Amino acid sequence: MIYQSREQLIIEFKKLLLENQTNQREVAQRLNITPQALTKILNKQNFSFDDMQKLLSAVGCKLLVDFLPVDENAADEKIERDNLL
Repeated sequence: MIYQSREQLIIEFKKLLLENQTNQREVAQRLNITPQALTKILNKQNFSFDDMQKLLSAVGCKLLVDFLPVDENAADEKIERDNLL
C-alpha cells in the first residue's frame, strides 16, 4: 500500500488494533499513558515516525518502510519481486 497521509497511517493502525482484538485503552495502558494522551498522539498534525514505532511496539509489531520508484512499471516489478520473497 502506498501511503499518502498521516490519516491513512492512523487508519491502518486502528485496523491493526481490530485485527489483534486490542483497543486504544489497552495500548495506552501498555504505554503507561492515559487514553486521552493516546488520542492526543493520534491526532497530532506532526505525527512522527517515532510516534508510530512507539504505538506499534505496544501491540508487538514493527514498522516496515520501503521505497518504490516513481515509474509505475518499475514499482509494480518491485512489488512483485518483494511478494516472491
